Amino acid sequence: MSAYRRWHYRLLRQTWEGIIAMGTVHLAGEIAAAWVAPRADLEGPPAGHPERLCPQVPLSLLERRLMRELGRG
Repeated sequence: MSAYRRWHYRLLRQTWEGIIAMGTVHLAGEIAAAWVAPRADLEGPPAGHPERLCPQVPLSLLERRLMRELGRG
């Protein structure tokens, strides 16, 4: 392998590692936020949301299954 190829390989390798490091730093806040427990005031849609306007309408079979999978029912 020529000296030029070794130099080129090292340059590309360092550039790639730098891009990975930048992406890790950029996503660190989003990844940390995903591990934080959800706040109680953020559960469910807000007041006035279309899903809260008809509480008398029962959930469909799919909606009930999804609620069970999410541990809310």
